[in-house]
Order: sequence, then structure tokens, then C-alpha cells
Amino acid sequence: METTVEAGILSLSDAQKSTIHRAASELFAAAVLNLPARLSNRDLSGAGGTKVIGAFVSVKRQGRLRSCCGFLGEETTVAEAIEKAAERTATDDQRFPRVSPLELPYMELETWLLHSPKLIEAKGHDRAAAVEIGKHGVQVARAGNRGLLLPSVATEAKFTPEQFLQQVCMKAGLPPSLWVEDETQLWTFEGLEFGGPIEAGAAKEGALVPGVPYPGEILDRIAKGCADNIFLLYRGATASYVLNGCPDGNVAGIALFINEPGTPETMEVSKMSMRPLMPLQSSLFMLCQGAAAALKQRAKTRHGPQSLNLAIAILFDPVMHGTVAAPDLRGFDPTKRALLVAEGQNNAWLYDPEKTAEQLLEDAAKAAKVTTPEAAGVFSLGICSSGKPLSVVRTVEPQIGPTVRGANQAGRFYPADKDELNATLDKLFEGDAPPAEAWPAVMMPHAGLQYSGKVAADALRRVKIPSTVIVLCPKHTPLGVEWAVAPNEEWALPTGNVPSDPALAKELATTIDGLELDGAAHHMEHAIEVELPLLQRLAPEAKVVGIAIGAGTYARLEKLAEGLAYVLDKRKDDVLFVISSDMNHFATDEENRLLDEQALAALETLDPHKAFDAIMDKRISMCGVRPAVVVMETLKRWNRLNKAVRTGYATTADTTGDKSRVVGYAGMLLG
Repeated sequence: METTVEAGILSLSDAQKSTIHRAASELFAAAVLNLPARLSNRDLSGAGGTKVIGAFVSVKRQGRLRSCCGFLGEETTVAEAIEKAAERTATDDQRFPRVSPLELPYMELETWLLHSPKLIEAKGHDRAAAVEIGKHGVQVARAGNRGLLLPSVATEAKFTPEQFLQQVCMKAGLPPSLWVEDETQLWTFEGLEFGGPIEAGAAKEGALVPGVPYPGEILDRIAKGCADNIFLLYRGATASYVLNGCPDGNVAGIALFINEPGTPETMEVSKMSMRPLMPLQSSLFMLCQGAAAALKQRAKTRHGPQSLNLAIAILFDPVMHGTVAAPDLRGFDPTKRALLVAEGQNNAWLYDPEKTAEQLLEDAAKAAKVTTPEAAGVFSLGICSSGKPLSVVRTVEPQIGPTVRGANQAGRFYPADKDELNATLDKLFEGDAPPAEAWPAVMMPHAGLQYSGKVAADALRRVKIPSTVIVLCPKHTPLGVEWAVAPNEEWALPTGNVPSDPALAKELATTIDGLELDGAAHHMEHAIEVELPLLQRLAPEAKVVGIAIGAGTYARLEKLAEGLAYVLDKRKDDVLFVISSDMNHFATDEENRLLDEQALAALETLDPHKAFDAIMDKRISMCGVRPAVVVMETLKRWNRLNKAVRTGYATTADTTGDKSRVVGYAGMLLG
């Protein structure tokens, strides 16, 4: 049986595909089980010696990507290619925990055999014409950065050729617009894909609970060694960096649960890393140091605790189980494994052999404060423990912070000197402007005033500013909760403080699900602060309430808008919404202007859902798209979303002259 590669077509019979799929499955399973991943029969129904220029093996669980690795650009045989790709997929994909033997029975495996590479010789935007969606994969190289996307990526995501090329640049760590530049090398390639459920006897054999690495006697020894170390460290004595008689090894998590006799509370110190794994002994020593320091902080006498009760849990063998919205709990045994739910910075793991998998999932999701089930990952981990039930919860808690929020970005986004800031504002507001009118919402950019200040000023001066302003911005920092209303009473500026409305802020946080009073989220956020000098200049008495919005589905944004409309409906005075948003980030000036035009046109449809989908589908990096959606949805509920008027547009190139990598800025009135 012969195999051919002719005229860009790799031809395999169904029998050959089946043989290769079975071989790839066995190779993958062997690597997962730490067995030699080598073919015993390299003929593969006559296809083993066929030349290809690369291969990828992709495994999924319930349609969700679990691991995918391979190579391109090295001519080799099919037999050698699948050996290399299957082993790498089992062990090397750093985006995910290493595949566990427990997962093998539940996986689907796809093999890609790659051929027909071709350098794209066209220039500029004409390069997109060389890419045929559904047929071509793409590879990019520039200045040591390389990236590759298989043909299926474009079809599954419904990319245009331009979007496909943008995405491969991003995969390589490059700005998305660099695909048009001559210095960026691009290739197309083709591939033959086939697969199905893993076909390997080893898959069933591997569906065993991995051996417990630290049985009871050893676990007790480790726990006693940790308790001894904590006492020594607490007293300032020299502790043992390595626990004598205790093994080492790499683990996914450790938790120490410490109780002082006679005290009701239990102190917990823990650490987790599912990729890479952690060395047990050194990680234990670090946790003991943390526990000793915490005991010192809460000690009531200089003598400190006289004895400790210490329970320990060691976690290993992480397994992925989908998301809270679409969990796949097959293979999870609550008597032997802990269940972990993680969303953003919040996570919780629970171990309770008396509960069902479904009960643990519900409890863990609640403990982790899951807000978007589709984005909340579900994992399980093998556990060795000296106690049960156990839980570790890590969630971001809101912080009230100071009554006056400092001018924390002064000197970076705007002048820190009062006179210099006033001179900057004089220049931004100079010249004639149309008479100010009553608009319920305005969109303004939030970059440094030297870049976006003129566009922002030209938009704001067109608006009659009422006594209350609510600025909604994207959340740029990892600090604080995901949706945060600023709790401060005033905002500090070099030109004097701007009042807030803490009563309104509290009412919003109390009424709207998911919105919390949190000073931490606003501590270093620039997107509200940079608008304050402009608002202060035009309306020094106006009270400004700030809301930072992180991730969120459209349904959650609608709920936020519903809550805003409900709270503000009860107020007699008008409110101005300020959407603080820059437009697309870091494309060339030409590309940026094209993308920004598409985003602005989408907003002008006055259909917030359609605008959100268009901006997200086109991968336009307008950072304030969610604040814009919330404001538009709120105005819809008041029947006040009837027109949109652009007031200005610019990019950083208008200031710097550098058109290679810009950010767009737009002003718009909505009402």
C-alpha cells in the first residue's frame, strides 16, 4: 500500500489513517504512563516511511483542548514524526498540567501530518490573499520570535485571513499588525488531520488511581518534622531545611493546618503549582517559615505557643475536568481526590470523602466566588492527608482603603506640578468649541494627557456636566476585586481634591450583584484618574464616582446595567456617564485606524450586544468595550440611546510620529 504527496496533497487510505491513529494513541498513552514511547512496527500499513515536514498531536476532553504539541520545518518520516509529536503532547505543553493516566479513557486524539510549506512572498496587506481558510496553517518568524497555528484554528474560530495572521503574530509574542511588514516572515503549510477516541490498551490500564506517594507513616513523620521546624523558627533557632527520614519529590500542592491547643481557630498556610510542580522538601520549609512568622504576629505572650496540633495535606497528580459551566467529573473519586475550582485570582479546593462529586463542585464554586462559570476551571488532585474534611480558599477580599484616594499616577499620565498641570489644561481646552449640551454619556480616552488629552477634552467640553458623574473604566491592574466601585470620599489631584459620593458608591455596591466597594482595585488604576483633571476644570463641584470593570460575559454586563438603572432611577438629579476607554492597541497606524473605524461603526449601531460581538469577534483591543456596553445598556433602559456623535479621533502617531505601533483614541457622545 503506497502513500503519496503530490501537488500539495497528502494521500492516505482509511486503513493507513486508522493504523497511524492507533499508533499515535499508544505512543501518547505510553508517554503519559512514563513508558518508552517507541513504535514496535514502523511500517504503519505502508505509510511509515512517507516524508512529511512536521506533525502535531492534539488531545481534547469533551471537545476542550487538553494538550497539543508538535513541530514544523524538519523533513522526516511519518513514523518518526508521530513518535516525536505524541511524546511532546503527553509531557511538554506548558499551558496545562501534565496529562494524568486517569484522563486517558476520556480523551480524543487528533493527528496532523504537515506538508507543502510555502513562503509568502507578497507584500503588505496582499499577504492575506495567500492564506486560504480551511486549507492553510500559518507560521510566523521575526527577530527570534516564532509562532504557528494549525489550519483548524481558523475554521473553528471563524477567522478571516487577516485575523488568522494577526493571531499567529500574537501566538509568537508579536504585535498583531506586524504580519504586513517585510521584516516579518510568513509561511503557509497544509496538513492532513484525522483522529477519534484514544485507541490504546494502555488507556484502560492507565485508568488507575496513581500510587499514594506519601503513605500514613511517612505523612506523620513529615507532619512532626514541620511542627518541630515551626517551633524552632518561631524561637529564632536553626531549623532543618531537609526533614530527616522523609522523602522528597515533586508535588502540586501542600497545606499545613495548625491549631494551638486552647484556641478555636485553625491557621492554614499553603502553596500550589500544577505546572511546574514544586519540590516537596524546600516548599515545606518555606511554609514552615510562613507559619512561624504568622504565629509571631498573633502571639499574645513572648513565650508563644507551647504545643501545636498540625495536620498536613499533600496534593499530586492534577487532572482537568472542564469548567463549572460544563464539568466532566468522570474519573473523579471524592474518597481519594480533592476538587479545585479556579477563576481569575480566586480559587478553592475541598476534600471531603463523605460528599459526592457534584456536591463538592457546588461547594467549591461557591467558596471560590465564581461569577462566570464558563471561565472557571475545574481540577482534581490526588491527596495524602492526616485529616478530613479539608479546604483551602483563596479569594480576593475588598479593601476600603483611605478616605482620600491619592494622585497615584501624577507625573506619569499628567503633570504632578500644579502650575504645569494647569498650563496643560489651558492648552487642551484652548480654542472655540460648539455649545455644551445635555448628553447622558460621553466616551473619552485615558492615555497620558500629552497623547489623548486633546481628544478627551474636545469630547467633554461638548457636554453639560451635572452634579454627579459616574466614570466606568476597564480594570488594568490585577489588584483588588474584579468589579469595583471606588469607596473613597475624595480624589486627590495636584490642583486640589475632587469630591466623590460615597453614599451613592455604597448603594451601588449593596444593590448590584458582583459589584463591591474596593479601594485596592482603584489604588493604581489610571483610567479614572486621568479623566479627573478635565472634569475638575469644567465642573469643579461635580461629584465623581468610579467603577472599574474586569472580565465579564454579556449576560453579567446586562445585570450590571440593570442594577445601575434601578439605583439611578430613584435619584432626582441627572447623572453623566463617562466611558473611559482607549481604542485598538499596538497595530500599525494604518491597521489601527481601520480597526478603530470598525469599532466606532459598531458602537454607532446603538445595539450594545451587536457592538460587543463585533468588537470581540474582530479581536479589536478596545479596552473599554465592557464599560461601553454597560452604559449603552443602561441608556437603553431609559430610552435614551438614540444617537451617537463622534467628536474626535487620533493615534499616538499624531504626537510621536512613529506609525509602527500605535494606540487609538476616540471621543463620542451617546444619548
